[in-house]
Amino acid sequence: MSLRIKVKKHGVIPVLQLEGEVVGQEVAKISKKLDDFLRTDDPIVAVDLSGTTLIDSYGLGVFVFSWKQIATQNRKLVFINPQGFIKNLFDGTNLTKVIKVVESIEEL
Repeated sequence: MSLRIKVKKHGVIPVLQLEGEVVGQEVAKISKKLDDFLRTDDPIVAVDLSGTTLIDSYGLGVFVFSWKQIATQNRKLVFINPQGFIKNLFDGTNLTKVIKVVESIEEL
C-alpha cells in the first residue's frame, strides 16, 4: 500500500496525517514534510498515525531524528492514535517514554 500524506491544522497545531505504510522510499516524503515543520515556529508538531498500518526501521529512524531536532528547539513532537502493530512497536521500543502519544487529536 502506498503512503498518502496530508497536512492539516487542528486550531493552530499542524498535523501530518499519514495513511498507509511508512516504509522504504516513502520515508523520504515524510522526512521532507517534517523538515518543513522544523522551519516553522509551531510549538507542537503532530503526526496522525490512525491510518498508518506499518512503520519499518527507516520510518522509525526518521521519527526519532525529527523528534531530536524538534526537541532542541524546545518544541514537541506528538503522535496521534497509533494502532495495532505500531502501538506495540512504540511500547516495545520505549518510544512512548520520550515522545508523547495521545489517543485523539482533541487531546493536543
